Amino acid sequence: SIIELIQYNTIIICIYRIPNSNINIFIKNLDTILSNLTNKGKNIIIAGFLNVDFLKRSVNPQLQTMLDSYGLQAIVDVPTRIGPKSQTAIDQIILNNGLWKYNFKAVETGLSDHNAQILQVQMHYKNKKGQSRITKEFRLDRSYSEENVQYLNYLLGKETWEPVLKQNEANDAYNEFLGILQYYHNTAMPKKWVKIKQQKNKWITLGIRVSGNRLRTLHSLIKEGNTSEELKKYYNQYKKIYNKVIGEAKKLSNNMRIQSSGNKSKAMWDLIKEELGSQQKVSKNIELGMNGRTIQDPKVIANVFNEYSRNIAHHMRSNNRTAQNNEDRINQGRSAYRHHGTAAPPISA
Repeated sequence: SIIELIQYNTIIICIYRIPNSNINIFIKNLDTILSNLTNKGKNIIIAGFLNVDFLKRSVNPQLQTMLDSYGLQAIVDVPTRIGPKSQTAIDQIILNNGLWKYNFKAVETGLSDHNAQILQVQMHYKNKKGQSRITKEFRLDRSYSEENVQYLNYLLGKETWEPVLKQNEANDAYNEFLGILQYYHNTAMPKKWVKIKQQKNKWITLGIRVSGNRLRTLHSLIKEGNTSEELKKYYNQYKKIYNKVIGEAKKLSNNMRIQSSGNKSKAMWDLIKEELGSQQKVSKNIELGMNGRTIQDPKVIANVFNEYSRNIAHHMRSNNRTAQNNEDRINQGRSAYRHHGTAAPPISA
């Protein structure tokens, strides 16, 4: 059974596990329940008869790893069932590690061969806004990084699979295999709370996302060819409506942002900067390679360009044989005129 304390954003799960039932199926079902609840940002308290002795040096490794992956801890560390020849802690209370301050004690009631467990938890009231913040900002996730995948392969490579090979029934062998695989999977890739990236464009609604996916599907069909004119017409109409909806959604979102802001002028300028891009252009000095060295000083570079511009005509004439020959002939003619005492005629353009 499950009880929700709405004001405290907490779920209490009461469990009774039948003795000698399949531990792997129990772990799998509990993992599914915890995954659904923690993804919704709920705090967890598990109480009940698990029929797993937590006083043993090594608790079931699959169960312990699964609890660790959700940040849960088993707090009952005293015998809850005391018999003539054994003392076990098969009754257990499990809760979020380090979340609350609590007091725990086991009490002999005289009504059963199991002792009662009393848990006092100091909780903090969570309003709806606080609950929403927890749900939206964090989620429980696994990291499938290359390093974690390699570690998983390493663990699987060391496994002998002896418990699987010993089974005579296919179902038993499968359950053993699944339990071992889940244990290594949780060990190599434990679940951790990660912060959810805030949506940049808050005007993008679920309906816009669905419409966008449909529009891309229609576009793919048209690109494949052999499509009817009706489909093309439908696609164009759908695209116009989609763009219009996006425009209206942007307007509505921007208006709400401006109206709800304490400084409306600043909010308007922020929207303009986001739309146009507020990144400042980084000015970078010119680097010039000359005579095997790099010049970065702006003044030196300016002088180099100035010198080049002044001498470019001379360099071009020096590299042009025809122009050079014409200049030589002109100079020779001028020399001849001067030799006869006559001024050289002006050179027409």
